[in-house]
Amino acid sequence: MVRGGSPYTFIDEVLRSCSALLDPNDLDPNPQVHVLALALQRIAEGNAVIVVTGENTDPPGRCSLETACVAAGVHHISPDEFATALVTI
Repeated sequence: MVRGGSPYTFIDEVLRSCSALLDPNDLDPNPQVHVLALALQRIAEGNAVIVVTGENTDPPGRCSLETACVAAGVHHISPDEFATALVTI
């Protein structure tokens, strides 16, 4: 079954699964939220998705993109793993 929804639906889903991805004191938009929301949208459309991220250390009071991927159930790999996969294809 393919689940539809606006991009905002998926942003809400990201924030429910890992609200610490956002810093309430930061006025700049957080691109990680949109990366994860897009991944969830593509998964809902039936696509296979892997997020490539080197961000794997949780800043104090926040969560990294890798931690957010785990919380949202999105498969992720490091840039090194991605590069290795490209070489072995």
